[in-house]
Amino acid sequence: MSATCECPICMDNISETSNKVITECGHCFHTSCLMTNISHNGFGCPYCRTQMAEETASEDDDEAYDEEEEVENMLLRGMRWLFQRANDEPITNDEDEEDEYEEEEAEEAEEESVPKPSVQFLTQKLIRQGVTMEQLVKTLLLQHDEYYDHDEEFEHVSDQLFGKIRIVLSNFKPDDEIIHNNNNNRVMTGYMGDRFLRIV
Repeated sequence: MSATCECPICMDNISETSNKVITECGHCFHTSCLMTNISHNGFGCPYCRTQMAEETASEDDDEAYDEEEEVENMLLRGMRWLFQRANDEPITNDEDEEDEYEEEEAEEAEEESVPKPSVQFLTQKLIRQGVTMEQLVKTLLLQHDEYYDHDEEFEHVSDQLFGKIRIVLSNFKPDDEIIHNNNNNRVMTGYMGDRFLRIV
């Protein structure tokens, strides 16, 4: 006959056959209860607060990790060369990979420098396409829980608006805005939904 013990965390009896862990300080817990407690409260015993594991120093970990990473890279490089030779492929060096990485970075920088229209230009284009203030508000309200019952309608409006904006952005050329600004140096007025709009 075996004695049952009670988990101090959940206060339920602990089965002798499974889901049981005993700490070095002799306290008995459900494994899941102890793991949850450790994740929230650290490595102290939930019953007596005795430290169950030591915290590791982060500086030592960083140095050890760097050394391990360097050794791992050397091993992987050697294996890659071995397989390249076995398959009669040209052997690549890390310098080649660095060149490819630099080319990718240059391409990303070039993509980031793609000209984009000003907000004023985009606004004027959307007004000309018939976008109303109501459509803009519906798109904004899509993010608010209070309008959950209108989600389908608002998503449809948002998708249409997104599509119109994408078309303007995709077809934009910097010269378009210069020409557009020269033609619109006067005051522009228009009717947008239920509002009279004045753009200077």
